[in-house]
Amino acid sequence: MAGKIEAGETAPEAAKRELMEETGLKPKHMFVADHVSRFYEAHGDRINLVPVFGIEVDSDQITLSDEHCDYKWVTLEEALEHLVWQGQKKGIRVVSDMVLSNDDR
Repeated sequence: MAGKIEAGETAPEAAKRELMEETGLKPKHMFVADHVSRFYEAHGDRINLVPVFGIEVDSDQITLSDEHCDYKWVTLEEALEHLVWQGQKKGIRVVSDMVLSNDDR
């Protein structure tokens, strides 16, 4: 899941908003992962820094937004196979490691 920060919004606020807009899920617990993804955007000739968050939710009942047509729950390994960018792969590994080591509180 990804999105942009709107005017007047913090990165954590944007992450929570995007979660709710795209999935209908409400955040129960959120933590900052020890990783910042970065990528070059040719349009605008700029480097973007993207903080990574882990979010625990109370439910697994998804309500998709209009911009999506399907979803699928997957294992970490399956997620890594579907992700294209190395920064995304590293981010999801960091979140997984933090959750498994109880370092997310």
